[in-house]
Amino acid sequence: MKRFYSIFAACMLSVLVYAQSDVDTRIAVNDTKDYNTFVLIISNENYKYEQTVPFALNDGETFKLYCEKTLGIPERHIRYAGDATLNDMRMQLQWLIKVMKAYEGDARAIIYYSGHGMPSEDGKHAYLLPVDGKSLLEGSGLSTASLFKELGNMPSKATIVFLDACFSGARRDGNMLASSRGVAIRAKQEPVNGHMVVFSAAQGDETAYPYIEKQHGLFTYYLLEQMQAEGGNISLGDLVSYVRKMVGRTSIVENDRSQTPTVTASSTSTNWRKWVLANKRASKYETVKRTTPITQITPTSLTSPAVPVTSPAVPVASPAPVTPTAPLITQPDISQPKEPDMVIAVGNVQFKMIPVKGGMFTMGATPEQGSDASSEEKPAHNVKLDDYYIAETEVTQELWETVMGDNPSHFKGGTLPVETVSWEDCQQFIKKLNELTGMSFRLPTEAEWEYAARGGNQSKGYKYSGSDKIKNVAWFDGNSAKLTHNVKTKKPNELGIYDMSGNVWEWCQDWYKASYDTVLQTNPQGPNSGTFRARRGGGWYYNARDCRVSNRANHTPSYRSFTLGLRLALSPQI
Repeated sequence: MKRFYSIFAACMLSVLVYAQSDVDTRIAVNDTKDYNTFVLIISNENYKYEQTVPFALNDGETFKLYCEKTLGIPERHIRYAGDATLNDMRMQLQWLIKVMKAYEGDARAIIYYSGHGMPSEDGKHAYLLPVDGKSLLEGSGLSTASLFKELGNMPSKATIVFLDACFSGARRDGNMLASSRGVAIRAKQEPVNGHMVVFSAAQGDETAYPYIEKQHGLFTYYLLEQMQAEGGNISLGDLVSYVRKMVGRTSIVENDRSQTPTVTASSTSTNWRKWVLANKRASKYETVKRTTPITQITPTSLTSPAVPVTSPAVPVASPAPVTPTAPLITQPDISQPKEPDMVIAVGNVQFKMIPVKGGMFTMGATPEQGSDASSEEKPAHNVKLDDYYIAETEVTQELWETVMGDNPSHFKGGTLPVETVSWEDCQQFIKKLNELTGMSFRLPTEAEWEYAARGGNQSKGYKYSGSDKIKNVAWFDGNSAKLTHNVKTKKPNELGIYDMSGNVWEWCQDWYKASYDTVLQTNPQGPNSGTFRARRGGGWYYNARDCRVSNRANHTPSYRSFTLGLRLALSPQI
């Protein structure tokens, strides 16, 4: 998803560039060399007895590239072990210890590990798992207690350890390493000594998740991204702050689960926040080939653990029964450069939430809306929105009936949009839906509705949502035969959203105001009070003018009509 624009876009330009660039192929290159740093990298992906760790090899190989090019560390100072056995891991560790002893405290060590971690059965110890290790055999792993002791005893100027692993017994997809370990275990946090800091991808019994779209572990991706953005010239304290913030936010949105990177520092490392990765910022960038090929991951292989949901025992029309779970969040097709859609299952009904990347847009009577624009759509004005989700379709009758236990609609059909619902009815529906799912659904604001209808940051400037030809995207009085139609039977708009023009009007959250303000607004919520609530989109009974993306209408919150329904919105939980 893209970043905001403006002069304020001038100062945000770097954010836009880095958000769009690929950390695997656009590498900051330092023209100075660091001859006093040595690096050990271990990346374990293809396990003999356990599930693979998706993207672990890409994590390690790309980190190696950054050490060499962005931090300016000579290649001969870097040891990389991919899919390492226990003997491999111990052998590379001994190499690093020997080097530090030879430099007698004048050198710095960086250790990076990506792969499975595991706790002991009693949670008193933690281990790094080699590719020939078994999660139920503690002796087959490398003890973090002994590892930290050996690293802390090295005579190094500074020792930095990055661990893209968790020690709860969970795989990267959140499931457990061994079938006999059914729950996550909080492994004891091992102390560190010497001039050493350990930065781990997750805390306690959390999972260290992947970032499928980016083909990396979530922790590693933001580690690399910030190294890229700062050209390597970043303090460890600033790097930790950024990675913790971004991993925490992204994991909630992507996985609906927390992931909290943690730092453990020795008592003698009081100034570790000021340690700088590269003394000089890289002055140029180089485009390189990916270090590893794109990994093909099926959408169902990396989903968040589902939370059981109880819902009213009401028979509904559903195209295919599914196991009652919610919220079930699927991951995206990695061939598509977009944020993942969110699929929610309630009872036997599934619906999809589409991510909308925030940004700046002009709301109201823009030129493509033509002379049909009313005074209530004026003046056109700039609005800035944060990221949010909006439903792929209008709320269907099968979803409403599953949640509420009744169906108020005039036209009956499971995949027809629910209608004859007031704004107040919608609030009751949303309250019950949130109780079932544990989420925070709501109605979209007018600004969110219009931005999504226009296609968000993918907008092509259409008059209707997805086209200038209304019959391609909308059911209205010219083609509806005076009734509603099943959702998703017309073409979607630029974001993959259906029926934002036509079919049924959709309630918005805002109190209605008859004209807009001219000043730039950020996340406008509408007036604090009023008589009418806003509605948008036109419907099956209305003409083409009413289906334009900027058109506005309103009614009292208690009003019901067989032309009026709703669509859900959701804010990222950050």
